Amino acid sequence: MEKGNLEVVMFSIRSKQLAANQRPFLPLEGLSLPELNRAWEDLERSEHERELALREELIRYSLCLFSYFVISGSRLSYLFYTVNSV
Repeated sequence: MEKGNLEVVMFSIRSKQLAANQRPFLPLEGLSLPELNRAWEDLERSEHERELALREELIRYSLCLFSYFVISGSRLSYLFYTVNSV
């Protein structure tokens, strides 16, 4: 369930309970909207940090791969040149 949907559902429950003269719904400890918002922000921050780490690793891998092929290509060119010049 998306965060916005959760807020709408909780508001709807509270409105219906007030209209029916029932006591308000109190979520379990750790599940109130402010606590869920903090947890959501922590999740988004963690996802962002992970994405940055993955991008850095991908760049590092790409540079290693590029360097390998450049060096390998230089060796192949050298071997090709020395074999054909003989």
